[in-house]
Amino acid sequence: MIKQNPLQSIESIISNQEEKEMTFLSKEDIETVLLKAEGSKYYLPILIAVHTGMRRGEILGLTWEDINLEDRVITVNKQLLYQNKELILTSPKTKTSNRKFMIPSILADQLQQVKNTQDEHKAYYGEHYHLETNFVCCEEDGSPLKPYELTSFTSDLSKTLDMPFRFHDLRHSHASLLLEADVNVKVIQERLGHSTINTTLNVYSHVSQKLERNSIDKFEKLFATQKEKRMAN
Repeated sequence: MIKQNPLQSIESIISNQEEKEMTFLSKEDIETVLLKAEGSKYYLPILIAVHTGMRRGEILGLTWEDINLEDRVITVNKQLLYQNKELILTSPKTKTSNRKFMIPSILADQLQQVKNTQDEHKAYYGEHYHLETNFVCCEEDGSPLKPYELTSFTSDLSKTLDMPFRFHDLRHSHASLLLEADVNVKVIQERLGHSTINTTLNVYSHVSQKLERNSIDKFEKLFATQKEKRMAN
């Protein structure tokens, strides 16, 4: 028996390394990525990542039971991983990764189109369609997309566009754009499934600093406007 986990410090080191490697795509960059990916089977996972900030495994583990298109709500309760040369469905990364959040209408509309197309594929493939999985992001026959192939596609896309980024950077970009849009950081924390709000603030401190500068600029303009009014009177 030991009193503390000797791996805690190692986890901290890994976390710091990941933060240094983060890349944040602008709105224009994201539009370029989506345009290039459109038409491929990986377009939907990329679109979901952009509009939700979900992790790769969470996106590939989504089933239609997790999506309420009428209320535009997604439930995250599992993830699809590739371990020991096989695909497995397991619980999310952390306890707080189990979450519900709303999605924009543009994503809901796209998901509805995908669902309609999948219904056509079910009719075409008949008994050969993989009904037992019911994945949202899948092959034409309903079988799951492989996580490492999505990563490989994203890597190739990055090289083609000469725009260095990883699939996970779409998650960072989602949060960064929300912060820049002045969305409450507590809302962002819950969307991303961070265990504490400090995690969100620490990871996206560069955006927080930019927002602080913008706030100060607005504050100064407010007093400048009031001063101009007094001088005019």
